[in-house]
Amino acid sequence: NAVLMATMIIAVIAIFFSIFYQLVKRNTRLLSDEKNRAERASEEARRASLAKSEFLSRMSHDIRTPMNVIMGFTNIALQHADDSDKMKECLEKIRVSGSNLQELIDDVLDISRIESGEFKIVSQPVKLPELFDFYCQAIAGMAEAKNIRFSGKLHDISHNVLLSDQIRLGQIYMNLLSNAVKYTPER
Repeated sequence: NAVLMATMIIAVIAIFFSIFYQLVKRNTRLLSDEKNRAERASEEARRASLAKSEFLSRMSHDIRTPMNVIMGFTNIALQHADDSDKMKECLEKIRVSGSNLQELIDDVLDISRIESGEFKIVSQPVKLPELFDFYCQAIAGMAEAKNIRFSGKLHDISHNVLLSDQIRLGQIYMNLLSNAVKYTPER
């Protein structure tokens, strides 16, 4: 009887350890899976944070574009305070740039569109010579403030009107031109 009892106790202990081992193994696997999920979530959060930082860095540069136009035309307007036609021209360009700035700020404030991939490019007819002239005049004020001679000239343009996102195309123009002025040494 004692042998049978000892055998049963050993069998119960073996079953207990087998169940315990299976539970530990299952819990270890669950913990490992949870750790992997947490690591993936952490990596996704890190990438999202980097993407937001990159976006904000780019947007801060893009926001400077209309601000530079506003500042350039303000300087030109101040220099021509006695010329009402020139003042009106400058004020109109300041108004357009202010509108562009407002649209950029709206884009920044609506960051959820970018995160969800819903950022839209608006194609519309754009008169290339007018757009180019507008930004060249804006840059002229910045260049003049740094005592840099600036001139812009269109050549080899086969179509004066094209379908484009005027704001984004203007940002490209302004970024290129403002960087040219910014990185040209003062005279």
